[in-house]
Amino acid sequence: LSLVLVDVDHFKRFNDTYGHLAGDVVLAGVAHELSESMRESDLVARFGGEEFAIVLPQCRQEVAEQAALSAMREVERAAVMIDGSAVNVTVSAGLVIAKDQSSITELLRQADEALYASKQGGRNCAHVFADGGCHLIECNGSNVNPGESLTIDAAEKVSLSDSLVEHSELSSLSSLLKERLQELESNA
Repeated sequence: LSLVLVDVDHFKRFNDTYGHLAGDVVLAGVAHELSESMRESDLVARFGGEEFAIVLPQCRQEVAEQAALSAMREVERAAVMIDGSAVNVTVSAGLVIAKDQSSITELLRQADEALYASKQGGRNCAHVFADGGCHLIECNGSNVNPGESLTIDAAEKVSLSDSLVEHSELSSLSSLLKERLQELESNA
């Protein structure tokens, strides 16, 4: 089992610049891209605020790292439409691979520590918590700042109608994630 925590980079900037409704559009777009980039067996859930959790069952570290990077690239590649402009969004990720003795609390703490390392590393980065510490997987250092408008091909645009996920769905996904983690812990 692998757990990835994903956080929208500079989310407050979206709310401050475009308003809270635009922030909701960003969250829906990120939820859509994360869900689309994962396997059917994986669980993607909003974990609070601008943070998402991804549970990857039966997933080795190398595969989990590639899944996290793929999700990050898909979010960055897609553009969210706000007030008729395509806006760039990036995310940072923290990954942990469960060991037999791992508790939910410990997994969340380690994934959060790896996420924090990614935020401190410049954002748009991914770290894995392994061997008692955080290790860089990749840091993209994109030339486009989150929240900055882009000129992109119309086929790449993600509109509100394409990516909207109801808040009640995100809430229930978060509950589902917590239940699934507890279930996996009790089966271990």
